[in-house]
Amino acid sequence: MDIGSLILLALAACFYPTLLAGVILILSRPRPLRMLVAFLIGGLAISVAAGILIINALEGSGAVDRTNHSTKPIVDIVAGTVSPLVAWGVWSGRVNRGLRRHERTRRRPTDPRKPSVVSRTLSRGSVTTAFLAGLVLNLPGVWYLNALTEIAKANPSGASALLQILLFNVIMFALVELPIVAYLVDPQNAAARVNSFSAWVHDHSRQVAIALATGIGTWLIVKGIVNLPS
Repeated sequence: MDIGSLILLALAACFYPTLLAGVILILSRPRPLRMLVAFLIGGLAISVAAGILIINALEGSGAVDRTNHSTKPIVDIVAGTVSPLVAWGVWSGRVNRGLRRHERTRRRPTDPRKPSVVSRTLSRGSVTTAFLAGLVLNLPGVWYLNALTEIAKANPSGASALLQILLFNVIMFALVELPIVAYLVDPQNAAARVNSFSAWVHDHSRQVAIALATGIGTWLIVKGIVNLPS
């Protein structure tokens, strides 16, 4: 898989709705560092392990064999079709309803509606629950699955495939990693910087997620149609 496509898909996955929900809810806690680390460990564990298993399964099944020229374009078209649906879900609030409830609760603390399971779990401030949330919320999404298909199609060595999976995940979890780095590099001023970062993510993440999902979806559909065998 070419590095440009991998980075582009990983940036889109960085703003995947379930991952965003976990990040925003954890950053709303008074001292989020330990929860962020636990969430990152859980997320990386499930995401990297799933990536390895999926690539092995794809290669073992022959579904991405080099002689099968129609597989990858079809995967691109399917992923591209799903991407605008993700954008629409984020825009309409049908995706991440728990996050929308969290936003309304911040504006109206007396809102009687029951928060989501994820919101209730992460609001406890427990490292264990943050780790479990990392596992549950970071199963492979549509863009990660597309990247894994491309990696498997290239039939790389085991080491090369692992490096590509790790690079994808490092980029995908950037919104978790940046606050952690801030706490480690400058603990004294980290709280103020993380609060500013959290406010930016909270205020702009939906717009960025919608733009990325729409753009990536269009790119995948066009790429899939162009690469269909004649």
